[in-house]
Amino acid sequence: MWILPTRSRPKNLVRFFRLFEETGASQWGIVYVDDDDACLDEYKRVELPENWSMVVAPRIGLGATINKAFTDNPNEPFYGMVTDDSIPVTPKWDEALSEAAGSSFIAYCSNDISVFGHCCLGGDLVREIGWIILPGLVRLYGEDVLMDIGHEKNVLRHVRNVFIDHWHFSNGKAPMDEVYMKPEASADKAIYEAWRKAPNPTICCVKWG
Repeated sequence: MWILPTRSRPKNLVRFFRLFEETGASQWGIVYVDDDDACLDEYKRVELPENWSMVVAPRIGLGATINKAFTDNPNEPFYGMVTDDSIPVTPKWDEALSEAAGSSFIAYCSNDISVFGHCCLGGDLVREIGWIILPGLVRLYGEDVLMDIGHEKNVLRHVRNVFIDHWHFSNGKAPMDEVYMKPEASADKAIYEAWRKAPNPTICCVKWG
């Protein structure tokens, strides 16, 4: 399944699904909208693909929303993440990323902002970890955690022939707005750094005899 959290940008959502159709994407997903969003009525009028649904729920933060998508749908073969400022370019990008992720890998595509970019995780890998975004992170460093895990487990797959553009304020492709503001930056950084410094336990299960 694909997970798409969005806030205050219904026009971006319309644009995403127009490009979703134009690129021949077909896999299913869920759009998450906060119930206090000033644009909620406009969101409800957005026409979604037949195999997509919209969940309107209390605002809990980006990281918690993505994790809730997993806990509410714990048996999916894969979990992919896109945003309302994602601009799909490559035909059938969704299939290419989910196939590369398989059940136990992290697949990521080419992106002009970050090395990691948009990604897709194998379902078995997510179930092994127990979450998609490190619990406690509100918004930032989620991709950093996944990259660290990917390197440690040697499960990263860069799908270089898939490109999803990112119309973001940092590359001048989108105007700065309230959604891009990061008041949680310091707290998220502290959580990430503490996680990196924590010792990784080794668990050995031994059968008696």
